[in-house]
Amino acid sequence: MTIAQKLGRYLLVDEIASGGMATVYRGKLLGIEGFEKDVAVKKILPVWSHNREFVTMLIDEAKVLVPLQHNNIVQVFELGKDGEAYFLVMEYVDGFDLRALLSRLKVKKRRLPLTLACYIMQQICLGLDFAHTRKNNTGKALQLVHRDISPQNILLSREGNVKITDFGIAKAIGRTTETATGILKGKFSYMSPEQALGQNIDHRSDIFALGALFYEMIFGEKCFEGHNDLEILEKVKHAKVLFTDDTLSSLVSIISKALAREPANRYQSAADLLTDITAFEHEQTLRATGMDLKFFLAEFFTEHKPDTHSALPEAHTVLQNSDPDQTPTRLDTRQLPRTVIEDRTHIDERVTRLMSEPPKPLPKKKQPEKNKKWPLALAFGLLSLLITGGLFWLNSPQTLPEKPSPKAPTPTKLTEPELTITLPIQRQEDQTALIKNPPPPATLEASYIVSVNPAEAKLTTIINGKALTIKNSEPMSFAFLGESTSLNVTASLKGYKSQSAKLKFDKDHLQTQLTLNLEKLRFGTVRVNAIPWGKATVSGGGSGSTPTSFRVSVGKQTLRVSQGKGTKSLSTSLTVEENSTVVCTARFADNRLTCQ
Repeated sequence: MTIAQKLGRYLLVDEIASGGMATVYRGKLLGIEGFEKDVAVKKILPVWSHNREFVTMLIDEAKVLVPLQHNNIVQVFELGKDGEAYFLVMEYVDGFDLRALLSRLKVKKRRLPLTLACYIMQQICLGLDFAHTRKNNTGKALQLVHRDISPQNILLSREGNVKITDFGIAKAIGRTTETATGILKGKFSYMSPEQALGQNIDHRSDIFALGALFYEMIFGEKCFEGHNDLEILEKVKHAKVLFTDDTLSSLVSIISKALAREPANRYQSAADLLTDITAFEHEQTLRATGMDLKFFLAEFFTEHKPDTHSALPEAHTVLQNSDPDQTPTRLDTRQLPRTVIEDRTHIDERVTRLMSEPPKPLPKKKQPEKNKKWPLALAFGLLSLLITGGLFWLNSPQTLPEKPSPKAPTPTKLTEPELTITLPIQRQEDQTALIKNPPPPATLEASYIVSVNPAEAKLTTIINGKALTIKNSEPMSFAFLGESTSLNVTASLKGYKSQSAKLKFDKDHLQTQLTLNLEKLRFGTVRVNAIPWGKATVSGGGSGSTPTSFRVSVGKQTLRVSQGKGTKSLSTSLTVEENSTVVCTARFADNRLTCQ
């Protein structure tokens, strides 16, 4: 719905969604000389604006959330008031929420790629870990708990960014409306058991919600479902999770630990969960970036109208969902820049055309045998003449002149051509016979023993195109054809760096032993800020706009901070220790990049 009304210094443009607590608008911050900035404005409904207890807590929460600046958290700019109306001004995210993506995938009977599910989870963990460990100016932990981690509160921008929204608002609602009917409808599937039982909760409640979210992204179904809210709550309280038989054991381990019924048995921080997901990525050789997510979203949310050539109408969206009772969020039907869509369409069409074309026949080779028959025919002709002439000379009367004919051959000349002709023909026949009937290859039996530390690591190999699991420290055998072969053996275990080795066998070496020692993965954290702003890249982690945080491998790393391509760039070397945090600040005005 398009509107036009003022709220403080903001112009409300589009109504995005409306729920039991607030109405969300796309707004514009109006400044001098025609300055405009897109923002999201959440206008609190009058029933809450007149609730003094709620307003007091809302003000307290806003004071905490305004300085909560992270690349994976939707920033709250201010809490304002216009007359009797309270409103929150937040970062505008041009994109879609995770609920919209999962719903569309379900309609199309498709699953979210595992590599994208891991990437989205990693970004959420980064944002949550930043919030959970946030401290105030005196160094005291704020103990922030989101309380409402669910698909509608995870925003996916068109550029491939992942952001958590509604930080702290669900917490405020929980304090004032615990007995209100329907406020949490639709969110029971992501509650922790202690939250469902009305017990005290801490940041580990958000970890449980992350496990339910990860499960849904991978399997396309909610982890806890039922015919009504009471049935869902009963399943949440018992926290029993079912997996398919073909689910990777390492993936089952991660989700099961996040969904442990007792908080003490779960991951104790979002950073710990992030570490195991990163290790799982290394194990499965998965790797996704924001660009991959960008093009995947473009595939599912670019609407086409083939019956018209007119421009698509804009339907802006913020997806700052205020309540599960709200009306469905409208999708933004604006296309990505046309050049991006056309480039991808051109590539897809070209690949499809190349794959569908029948293979062109190879040019026929010339048959050299046909051109080489004349020497053989000439040899047989000369031989015939020689034999005929010799017989005529031997049988002729003795009264003939004694002077021999100049063309008569001697007996030695009769045998030489015969030898010259028959021997090559015989060799050619022998070679043809060898080609037609090659000797069968020999079958050899090989055996090997592979040991791995730690002993619980998984050992795998591929024999004859089939993946096989190797038993640790036990003799294994297989047969192969030919004189030699080789096997690639891989050892993997979550929390450790996977290791591979090649076993070689030949007729003289049919037995071998191998020991693999896995190296434990170790990580630290690098937090980067830039004044006024910048883009940071760490050699052992990733890249992002400041302020940002990276989970990087321990050891020496290189940090580079710039303000864009072709602009000023600062770099430094730093050492990351296990479970440590290195804080770096770039000051472009002074050309300084310091880390501590």
